Amino acid sequence: GNEQNKSSRIGNKEIEKSKKENKMSYTERKLRERRDMYLEATNLTAPHHRLATVLLAHLSDHCAKTSNPLPLYVGWEKVLEAGMMPMERTLSTSLYVLSLDEGK
Repeated sequence: GNEQNKSSRIGNKEIEKSKKENKMSYTERKLRERRDMYLEATNLTAPHHRLATVLLAHLSDHCAKTSNPLPLYVGWEKVLEAGMMPMERTLSTSLYVLSLDEGK
């Protein structure tokens, strides 16, 4: 009884996960795969990954305030490497800051 209910709940979670993955765009799926590979290779956890995404937003804001795009070059490499999906605001800020370097 109890073991069967547990198995059923686990099965339902897998079905829900599969449904979510089917609704993802190609880019989202590829970023998720990249993130999973990165987490496995670095032994980091999903909460660590979320924290890194938040820290990237802070880095973008700092670079905008100081008009210094150089740290974002490293930050962007980490976004690609880790399969991060930054918030739209972070992307906008990063693009603005990186455009500051174009005029030089």
